[in-house]
Amino acid sequence: MPPDLTRTTTRRPPRRFTEEELKDIELKRIKGDSSFGVIRKFHAAPAQEEDAKVSVRVVHGMHCILSRHTEPLFCQVSSRRAKGLADTDQLHKKIAEMSHRIRQLEDALAILQSTVSDQRHPLLEDDLLKVKFGPEAQNRQQPFSPEAVEQNFTQSIDAFGTLTLGNSGDVKYFGRSAGSEAGEESDDEDAEEETLHTSMSVDVKGLLPQFPFSRPKLSTSVIIAYLESHLPSQERAYTLGDTYIKHASNFFRPIKQDELFNSFLPGIYKAAAVRHSQNESPSSSETAQASPDAIKNSPHALATLFFLFALGALLDLSLPPYNAEAEHYYELGHSALGLRVTFDSPQLDTVQALGLMATYHCFAGKKFHRDSAWCVMSFAMKIAQGIGLHRDSARWKMDPKTVQKRRTLFWEVFTADVSHSLALGRPPAMHLSYIDCEFPIDEEATLNDKGEIQNGFWRMKYTFGRDLFLAVSDATLVAKSPSYSTILEIDRKVREVTFPTSFKPYVTREDGDDIYYSSSHSLQGFYASQHRTVSE
Repeated sequence: MPPDLTRTTTRRPPRRFTEEELKDIELKRIKGDSSFGVIRKFHAAPAQEEDAKVSVRVVHGMHCILSRHTEPLFCQVSSRRAKGLADTDQLHKKIAEMSHRIRQLEDALAILQSTVSDQRHPLLEDDLLKVKFGPEAQNRQQPFSPEAVEQNFTQSIDAFGTLTLGNSGDVKYFGRSAGSEAGEESDDEDAEEETLHTSMSVDVKGLLPQFPFSRPKLSTSVIIAYLESHLPSQERAYTLGDTYIKHASNFFRPIKQDELFNSFLPGIYKAAAVRHSQNESPSSSETAQASPDAIKNSPHALATLFFLFALGALLDLSLPPYNAEAEHYYELGHSALGLRVTFDSPQLDTVQALGLMATYHCFAGKKFHRDSAWCVMSFAMKIAQGIGLHRDSARWKMDPKTVQKRRTLFWEVFTADVSHSLALGRPPAMHLSYIDCEFPIDEEATLNDKGEIQNGFWRMKYTFGRDLFLAVSDATLVAKSPSYSTILEIDRKVREVTFPTSFKPYVTREDGDDIYYSSSHSLQGFYASQHRTVSE
């Protein structure tokens, strides 16, 4: 049939949307309530279906409804292809700028947090750190890698401790267990140095630089005679010794009370008296020098006694703090220690003197720092290793008295060394795997009502040092950070340790006035109670 040319067709011209209408359509689509209602506006009437045919094509990643003349009537933007938006580039640029700014703020917050705490700031949790990467990065599951977890953990800011740099260029390291007081230093070092040198005589001043490497320029016997002339009277000596036993021996006791008053102190004064009588009588002096059994004071034995006097005067409640008498005896002990090179042929007296010297450094205020106490006590531990104190002396068939003396001295040095190391966050001088020295006999052991053995103060002190202080040191001062289970295990050990029933760290009036007002009992109780606090 020939076409009907008399019939006219009306074709609806395509409608063009304004910019505001397009923005409004896009806004409705984002909100989810547009329902593509605009498409309904372009549905042609049934009579005009043929002329109003449209096709759907994909143009640049968008589902576009096209007319016969391929002019887009409406574009359905795919939610998966948001980059097809006209302002995609601008949006991505803005997101990149905001992410960079977020990283800067996170870094600044992390640096600030590290100066006040070793814990991560709550705003720097892993889930919150993913915000700047968008939802795709937050939902992406990262494969579990033990190596990556271990690397991130060991790179935490508190894994290295603290390295300080002083005004004069001196560098100090403090580990994770060190407290804030470890880095405190004197503000007036010149004044302290002046006080140190003005309180001693010119002769003693010349002897000080000899420790620990150089040898004395004068004859050793001449210097020993000079040092013996500065010994206090025997009455004052026994008073200082008693003060040391009551107050200072709790912290370091290389000599027991009976040994100090029955043999050590009387022996020093007896040898000094013999030397004095020899100087008064030249004939007797020649005879004494020819005799191999002549009584002489060892330089390091003199140093031990002078350091003991220094601690007794320092902790004498009747004297002012950091008094001149304590400093005077310390200088004499320091001089006596330099009369004999400690490395050549060390003895028990050498270890005793070094341990007492380190203890004085720990208590002498800002004149000496904890660093020097740790260093000298570590030196004492090395000397103790040199004479085999870390191995049990009973294996060498020594007499029982010598065995107990060597055991006591070793565990005193070991406990003090671990304590200083833990306070400064530095490794101790010796590990337990190299030690088989037994504890000395517990002379204070008692039995409770159930017949169980209750340890005394000294056995409790050595047990804490070996089982708890060293365990905490091994866990916190090693290069690899401890696991949380290790921390819980140490905490369990600390909490399980209890004081013996016979030992009362906190006395009351019911215990009697003699005990209640005793400074010795109070100091010993405080020292014992702090063992648990330090371990925690």
